[in-house]
Amino acid sequence: MKALCLIGVGGISKTIIAKAILVNIKDIYNASCFDECIENGVDCFTTSCNILEQFNVKSKPKNVEEAQKILKSFLMENKTILVFDNVINQSQIEDVPMHDIFSNNDSTLVVTTRDPKVIKDCTKEVCIINIEELDEEISMQLSIIHSCDKDYLPNKLVKIGEKIVKACNGLPLSLKVMEAFLRKNKRLRCREHALQKLKKKRELDGDKNNSNYKIWKILRVLNLRDYKQLRLLPTSIRSFCYLKDLDTSGCSSLILLPNELGNITSLTSLNMWRCSSLALLLNELGNFTSLTAMNIGGYSSLISLSNELNNLTSLTILIIDICSKLTSFPNELNNLTSLTMFITRGCLSLTSFPNKLDNFTALTILNIILCSSLISLPNELSNLTFLTTFDISGYARLTLFPNELGNLTSLTKFDIKECSNLISLPNELGTFTSLTIFDISGCARLTSLPNKLSNLTSLTTFDTSGCIRLTLLPNKLSNFTSLTTFNINRYARLTLLLENFISLTTFELCKWSSLITLPHELSNLTSLIVFDINECWILELLPN
Repeated sequence: MKALCLIGVGGISKTIIAKAILVNIKDIYNASCFDECIENGVDCFTTSCNILEQFNVKSKPKNVEEAQKILKSFLMENKTILVFDNVINQSQIEDVPMHDIFSNNDSTLVVTTRDPKVIKDCTKEVCIINIEELDEEISMQLSIIHSCDKDYLPNKLVKIGEKIVKACNGLPLSLKVMEAFLRKNKRLRCREHALQKLKKKRELDGDKNNSNYKIWKILRVLNLRDYKQLRLLPTSIRSFCYLKDLDTSGCSSLILLPNELGNITSLTSLNMWRCSSLALLLNELGNFTSLTAMNIGGYSSLISLSNELNNLTSLTILIIDICSKLTSFPNELNNLTSLTMFITRGCLSLTSFPNKLDNFTALTILNIILCSSLISLPNELSNLTFLTTFDISGYARLTLFPNELGNLTSLTKFDIKECSNLISLPNELGTFTSLTIFDISGCARLTSLPNKLSNLTSLTTFDTSGCIRLTLLPNKLSNFTSLTTFNINRYARLTLLLENFISLTTFELCKWSSLITLPHELSNLTSLIVFDINECWILELLPN
């Protein structure tokens, strides 16, 4: 066995280097493992089981002796690379008996630590590398990379940039944190203010003895948006103990979230949209009990969500967007009683949605958009009495609505466009008297609408375009006195409609294949601003 020991103070990027080594050479080994040593320590059984799980060993040991036996057998038979990160003392790696297990000389051990003594008895072949602070020139280059979209600082920021670099003491993590914090703010005054905070005894050195005023104790917002080359987050992120807002959206090369992220229990907003290389969410997701907003999406490999999602009891906004392989939600989401916005969009493989929504009594926005594999709606929709927006456009396999919808009296937007197999709408829609937007465009199998729709006197937008089989509208459309936008592309009694819609500002008759002439009653639409008759191919005459 060969061993590599990376030594340096906290924040010097030992973890990033170790993970980069693992990612780049793991393919030449039969198995690999990255073990994040927790400062307070975990028992030998837990450590061994974690390693076995990463080695994809299917056996489930019942005790520490059985775990050690399975681990020893596996490591003696396989060429492996094993990384122990942030080792504080030797006992943390003694759970793996090096002399016995690593008899295969082709295996490799990588250790990151602040103390070289932790590896002295592990093996004779140890390569020790001291990771030193960056010099000022390289520090400045790194600072510019993380703070600007250009290769240089604007002239007005050069001097203050040099002072910030010097205050960061050549620590890469401190430079990244500081410049990510200032990235979106180019004002000189903000950078001067940040520098003053650093100078007031807020040492940036990551050494434990000087950690009382580290920059990560100040940091509240970390914006890493659109760092397309970022592959790994440092395990030192656990030190950002007061972090409120973390944004990694657009980090398309990010392949792994460190478990230490789960230690930041102060986090209130987490945005991981378009992190397309991530296949797994954080295991410790349930630790984010203060989280109020979470946005995940663009995960092309994500198949399922952790059951710990149900522990996010403070969550008010949940957005799950374009996870094309996601097939289901956790069975239990009843604890999300604070949720006000729940948006699921573009999850094409999703076949089931949580049935029990009865505890989502605070929900005001429910969007289930372009989830074309879903067949039915949750049964407890009628309990969502505060719901104002309901959008299930693209719910292509839906044929019927649940009967009990009459309690949704707060609804203002009802959007079911492109529900192409829907055959009827419930009479309870007539109770949605606060409704202003009613969009059923593209519901090609609908033939009629409930007469009670005429009760929707607050309606401003009524869209039936693409409802090619629709032959019957409600009798009393004269009640739609607030209507400003009306889209329709086939209806025999068009003249009667136009007598009533004097408030219309937008009127669309697009793709009406059988329309030959337009009625003279168009002259009644004195408020009309937009009139669209696109693709009415056989239209012959316009009114005088």
